[in-house]
Amino acid sequence: MLHVALVVAAPFVAPAQAPTPPAVSQERGPITERPVVTPADGRDGRPQPSYIDGQVLVRFSAGLSEDLRASILGERFAIERPIVRGLDLFLVQILDGTSVVDATADLEQRLGIQYATPDHVVTNRDTIPNDPQFNQQYGKRNTGQTGGTTDADIDAPEAWDRGTGSSEFAVAIVDGGTEHTHPDLIGNRWENTAEVNGTPGVDDDGNGYVDDRFGWNAFSNSGSVTGSTHGTHVTGIASAQGDNGIGIAGVSWNSQFVAIAGSSGSTSTVLIAYGYALDLKDDWLTSNGTEGANIVATNSSFGIDFANCNSPQYRPWNDMYDLMGQSGILSCAATANSQINVDTQGDVPTGCTSDWVVSVTATNDDDRRTFSGFGLTQIDLGAPGASIRSTVTGGGYGNLTGTSMATPQVTGAIALLHSVASPEFALFRDADPAAAALEIKRILIDTVDVRPTLDGFTVSGGRMNLEAAADEAVAFGAAGVNYCGPAIANSSGLSAEITFAGSNEVALNDFELAASSLPPFSPTLFLVSRDESFVVNPGGSAGNLCLGGDIGRFVNQVVGATGAGTASIDIDLTTIPQPLGAVSVAAGDTWRFQAWYRDTIFGFPISNFTDGLAVFFE
Repeated sequence: MLHVALVVAAPFVAPAQAPTPPAVSQERGPITERPVVTPADGRDGRPQPSYIDGQVLVRFSAGLSEDLRASILGERFAIERPIVRGLDLFLVQILDGTSVVDATADLEQRLGIQYATPDHVVTNRDTIPNDPQFNQQYGKRNTGQTGGTTDADIDAPEAWDRGTGSSEFAVAIVDGGTEHTHPDLIGNRWENTAEVNGTPGVDDDGNGYVDDRFGWNAFSNSGSVTGSTHGTHVTGIASAQGDNGIGIAGVSWNSQFVAIAGSSGSTSTVLIAYGYALDLKDDWLTSNGTEGANIVATNSSFGIDFANCNSPQYRPWNDMYDLMGQSGILSCAATANSQINVDTQGDVPTGCTSDWVVSVTATNDDDRRTFSGFGLTQIDLGAPGASIRSTVTGGGYGNLTGTSMATPQVTGAIALLHSVASPEFALFRDADPAAAALEIKRILIDTVDVRPTLDGFTVSGGRMNLEAAADEAVAFGAAGVNYCGPAIANSSGLSAEITFAGSNEVALNDFELAASSLPPFSPTLFLVSRDESFVVNPGGSAGNLCLGGDIGRFVNQVVGATGAGTASIDIDLTTIPQPLGAVSVAAGDTWRFQAWYRDTIFGFPISNFTDGLAVFFE
């Protein structure tokens, strides 16, 4: 600030010494390439921005001549080229080997210079991992490196700009076993802390499985999970650690995987494996996340060719998928490795009709389905599955081909979508895990890249696009999302709903709550909470109170419903009620609303509730 004030107070006077002629200035052409300096991490542990060595950006005071600028720089610096003439901003060379840090500190003190800064390195926002074999994973980023078609991939780096997964979410790899000690997998393996730190031969956590430290072996009904090449390969596609400087990157870099051996031999073995995954998820749900694992998808790269999943003899398969779905688990299934029509010729599990099955076929590096099954009503989407690079046993890497390789692309995607989804989606998932799982499936199907060999041959008509799916998950609910539907219809014959009108921008303070499908002329009171908890049928009232926790009441604003069964109130965002007083809304808050109303459905006055409405304020 001081040097700027001096410049304003008096015109700049050139030094008496004649300026040294500057180095040759370039008006056009490429900027000279120089080394990049990457500073050490800061004291807070965060990486510091890199910059170009041997040059700085300098903004001079306005109106200075070329000679005056050269005089200011002296013998140690020289203008290389103008950058923005309207700002008097120039790229300046450091001629004497002074470090960029010292050069900027020196130049900042000189009269006639407004500021000097390093020329920082700017990178594309494609999140490219540093795993050395990532360039062999065309399915995630296809640049034609295998001779295929550029962009015949799932757009993984673009999706990774939104997020790279979270250890909060897990996928269950039901296969021949996973080498969970593989260097590229061990960091993402799920661990049962109680058993890892417990006594061998004892069910330390009381979950019914003895010594299930890292998963379960349904073949031997033991906690000893050994690795198979197939299972290890599948696991790496979904969940290999990304950006760890070795090997490859999974679709979801940081999500956990649960290794479960049990993919062949008999239906009963498979169901034991699925049952273990379900038990872990239910333990997680009932313990509020302190036990079990938050499994959001299972991967099944196995099946029974030409089997009719909807015949009585295969009934347990659909029943199991439905049961897992109720706990919020999608079951990703690989279809047959032959060009059969699953709709007419059958397959287990991809011919199963459970809503929570995601059936996957395979594409190659030209975005074509050439060897795998199809079905306009049974096969949901495609994913890269030909010559896929991933982890194998012995700590190594290799290429395998099959729908087995396509399916974990989708399994990993499910974990990633959960991790990047909006706060409104998280609320929706907490209130209704089964419906939230179906919403993830819908997003995957609705955001594919349509391709000729899939269009008309699959439900979606396309190959998974992870970027588009991530964008939709991030935007879910936008400003508000309804959740926790009412338990019963009211005397209008409908279930009451709550919505908002106006804007969710706090600064505009233009927000109105409205309830519809109310009984005509019923008194209505609007409620609010900042909690995510869920209370069923409180105090004997009919319906569900979705809000839970500390509930604010919009007192003195009981509104009479119209004859059409609607009611609304304007809300002042600066004075939303709380139990101990009004609290204003802040940008970034999520508030939850519900309306109480009086009904006479049973012949006497009774309390009832609308559904819940979560609003994210900007």
